Amino acid sequence: MLSELLESYDFILASSSPRRYEIIHDILGIDKLDTMKPSFEEDLDKSKYTNNPIQYVIDTCKGKADGICDDLKSHQKSFDKPQVVICADTIVLDANNKIYEKPSSRNDLIKNLHWFCYETKEPVRVVTAVSVIVYKSPTEYRVTEFHDQTDMYFDSNIPSSFIEEYSRNDAALNAAGGIMIQTSCGAMVNRIDGDYYNIMGLPLNKLVIELNRLL
Repeated sequence: MLSELLESYDFILASSSPRRYEIIHDILGIDKLDTMKPSFEEDLDKSKYTNNPIQYVIDTCKGKADGICDDLKSHQKSFDKPQVVICADTIVLDANNKIYEKPSSRNDLIKNLHWFCYETKEPVRVVTAVSVIVYKSPTEYRVTEFHDQTDMYFDSNIPSSFIEEYSRNDAALNAAGGIMIQTSCGAMVNRIDGDYYNIMGLPLNKLVIELNRLL
């Protein structure tokens, strides 16, 4: 399947996330992968999504995809091969529907992880919304959207000193909720329900299924 797709399409990741790049390039095996950064300002009013926080990440991802389409259209260019552009956005939710994005500081990161490990008894939900754009020309393109959720159960037996040490990893400030499951942060979690890669920023299982359906 993938070899046929690589012959027929060019792939673009509309994200600066190294974890999403790793999932598509290294794990999925799409070696020829370009990147572009969405122009969409991620500043939607969270207070409007109190009763439906998942819609927040869906709308943010849609905003990114719409911006990418506008950017591609502005070049007024047709491509020999259709461009498959993958956009994504990830948030973390607690049982109170509070939205956690990237921590603003190390203290914010520590506060998040203390809440996840010691204060809430409910699973922490990681939700990623994805938009896949198949773009041929300004008048010939289509967009499909989907999202996925993974539930994480943090272990209250993890010592607080472990959280302190993890918080020194500056890269965690660029992850939703500060959660980098592929690092030592994974030791704080004793169970997940759902796609592991979704926690890293891209639901690999659903992505492959959607690519197979769409292309």
